[in-house]
Amino acid sequence: MPRTPDGQPDLQGFWNNQTYTPLERPDNVTKEFYTLEEATALEQARAQREGEQTTPGTTADVHYDNSQFGLDRSQTGFARNLRTSLIVDPPNGKLPLVNAEGQRRISERAEARKAMGGIFDRAENNNLDDRCLMRNVGPPTLNVNYNSNQHIV
Repeated sequence: MPRTPDGQPDLQGFWNNQTYTPLERPDNVTKEFYTLEEATALEQARAQREGEQTTPGTTADVHYDNSQFGLDRSQTGFARNLRTSLIVDPPNGKLPLVNAEGQRRISERAEARKAMGGIFDRAENNNLDDRCLMRNVGPPTLNVNYNSNQHIV
């Protein structure tokens, strides 16, 4: 792997984080890796589901159809991964439960947000993706099927 002058891994370049691999392992899956045939079948099923036309007048129809704009994962290159989840530790592929300290911090953040007013009271109350400044704010930058190209400098 290329290194920076100070010896760190050099990650500069253009990256794309699109994948059909879910963050957490599905409940009905107990293994760490799919076979190539299983992964291909899952990708094809998900690509078909992404391209299905929504029913006019339904909630799903309110937002634009990604396939109209070439935004489906199946319409561009994506990172094939035979893993059953992006989470590799713990070995069960699931997010660990939030401990008491984490719950306390979540509560404090919620109270601070509430004190700033409603989501539409100030632009600062909105998430960055609500304001179209950034999507899928990280780290880590997780898989999204929209604007998933990244340039690391």
